[in-house]
Amino acid sequence: MQLLQAETPSQVFIDGRKVTVSSEKAVGHQRMVQCDWGTGRTTLQISLRVGSQVALNVNAGRGQAIYSNFNAFVEGAIANEQPARLIAYNTIRSKGGDDGKAREYSKRSIWFAARSGLPNTSSVDLGTFDIRKQTWTPEPKETLKRIVCLAVIKAHFLDRGSGERIHDAPLFAIDGDNSPISDDEYPEATPRPEGKLSGLNNVPGGPTKLLDTLREWTETVVDAQPSENQFVAFVSKMYGVGVTRAGQMLRHCKNLDLFDVRDGVLVATDFGTQFIAGPDPLRIYRQLAARYTGFEETLAFFAQNPGARVGALRKHLNQALGTKWDTDAQPQTRAYWLTGLGFLHNDNGHYMVTDVARAHLPEASSSKDAPSVDTDVDGGDDAIETASFRDITHIRLDPAAVKLGDLVLPDGLVERCCAALNAGKHLLLVGPPGTAKSTLAERIAMHASEVHSLYEPLTATASADWTTYDTIGGWAQRREGGLRFREGVVTRALHEGRWLVLDELNRADVDKCFGELFTVLAGGTVTTAYTREVDGRDEPIEIGFDATHYHFGPWFRLIATMNVRDKASLFRLSYAFLRRFAVITVPALEDDFLQKLCETEGAKRCADAEKRALALRVFSKKNGLGRFVDLGPSMLLDVLSYAHARIASAPRAVGEGLEMLVFPQFEGLGDADARDADRLIGSLFSEEPTFARSLQRSFRSNFSHVRWPDD
Repeated sequence: MQLLQAETPSQVFIDGRKVTVSSEKAVGHQRMVQCDWGTGRTTLQISLRVGSQVALNVNAGRGQAIYSNFNAFVEGAIANEQPARLIAYNTIRSKGGDDGKAREYSKRSIWFAARSGLPNTSSVDLGTFDIRKQTWTPEPKETLKRIVCLAVIKAHFLDRGSGERIHDAPLFAIDGDNSPISDDEYPEATPRPEGKLSGLNNVPGGPTKLLDTLREWTETVVDAQPSENQFVAFVSKMYGVGVTRAGQMLRHCKNLDLFDVRDGVLVATDFGTQFIAGPDPLRIYRQLAARYTGFEETLAFFAQNPGARVGALRKHLNQALGTKWDTDAQPQTRAYWLTGLGFLHNDNGHYMVTDVARAHLPEASSSKDAPSVDTDVDGGDDAIETASFRDITHIRLDPAAVKLGDLVLPDGLVERCCAALNAGKHLLLVGPPGTAKSTLAERIAMHASEVHSLYEPLTATASADWTTYDTIGGWAQRREGGLRFREGVVTRALHEGRWLVLDELNRADVDKCFGELFTVLAGGTVTTAYTREVDGRDEPIEIGFDATHYHFGPWFRLIATMNVRDKASLFRLSYAFLRRFAVITVPALEDDFLQKLCETEGAKRCADAEKRALALRVFSKKNGLGRFVDLGPSMLLDVLSYAHARIASAPRAVGEGLEMLVFPQFEGLGDADARDADRLIGSLFSEEPTFARSLQRSFRSNFSHVRWPDD
């Protein structure tokens, strides 16, 4: 409201010409401002929308000139306790499909703005608002002056002689030779002070398909010669992304010199034609490094700090380049492209420079000048740029591309999980302990983050003490006094653009800790009892498909795990909860998969073939202890790791591991099965009778009520 009530500047100068400004007093959330330059005039209606969103809207005559959604900047400012920015965009939309003319008008509008004291960029920083002090910088009068100046300039290009926004003679001619503008000043490619662009987006499909996707797009341009609008529509439909993001993809391809516009259609450049014949990652890298800031620095950073995460990279780039990135979005995008080009390796969020990069790029070699950092930094609670994930309309996961690493899983399991997630379901993985449910959940979620440009998944372990405070959030004491809303694991994941992996769901009382989320999981939107302060007003916190801040939309998935030994708790989950989940069992491995596991991962943990062979017989589902209780493959690997560390005979080394790590899993076994398992233990370890009897006594201690044959 300070803006609407501020003193109106008596005049502004646009391209050296004076415009007289007069205004009426604000009425409610609206104010009328008259702008007159002697030969012509326009009337501005400046209004502030306050409600579920806070937005600035400026109409010139009978059409809109400026619209700025203040919400995202306010939310980020609250999260980081920093001033909020009010930003408007100096770009001109197409009229009648004439995109070429709109781009030219955008360039001219920016040129006039620069000659009138405004930034020479497509985004114009009008001012910042300190939420704590309730003050504007610069003062409201100066911010209002910038709004008036920008609105008058844009009104000329939006009007185009129609008389709807500009009455009588315009202040300046929108066509003519009075504004010679080079292509470098085009708003979508406005250089940063160091001569490079800052904003970059990920290519849909994930880094593993980066080069293939760029080649397919270039082939499409060669075959179809589409217009820019047709190409954008193709990318939007093909990958399920918004038109804005598809347009960004087009711009990046042009910046990479893959194709260009000639006579109104897209055509491949010489490099684009060569790229179809054989993708050249090194050439793409050099184009990226030449046009976008931070690529050489990113490689140098990870060369000096192997295994670091993007949160640490962001802090380094801000310090080294003077960028002011409040989120990990742009640093992660650079790591994404370098991974897709084969110059970085991503190990579950930890990045390392590859040998290929070291062989071709000097910046990929370890540099003593690069500062060492704490590689555990994860980016904190920064506000996340949301445009990259909120426009995702559906999930597309490729089971063949999921990085399973050392996991050995039953045939078809990963395919079923991906199909359920692609179908819009959340996922509940159930199975016995040690079957790699949690690891599988994290690796599928990590694959989704790469394919859809999401942040790394957020993992949390449920507990019996959980309430809605842990999932949704609640009031928390500020250090300086007062209360603020503290996010729970679900709201934090939604805010930060991350999938949520919820481990050991059966440990929590789901009815108690999910509360309003039952409605959200069923596809609705809820208004919680909590509020956030936005521009001096308390706004209720909403969660759901229609919510702005906590958007529970098509892009989001929750993957939960549950121990099958406590499967009775499954029936305590309400229908509203379960119907949004696909429940998939992760079973213990059959003998052929166990043997494969022993030959691969087992050999890494234990080189002794005799110990591996005995462990395999013990865990066998057909003839071993696995026929009585489902024993997860992780337990087999744990026993082998112990057996390798234990300098002893195979029976003793494997048996001790079995006693410590596996026997507790037999709790609750029936009397008859317990006796059969006891006899089998004696048989499996019969090479050392004394040790076998000791092992049997340990096993029997779990069944004090059972009468044993030799009692």
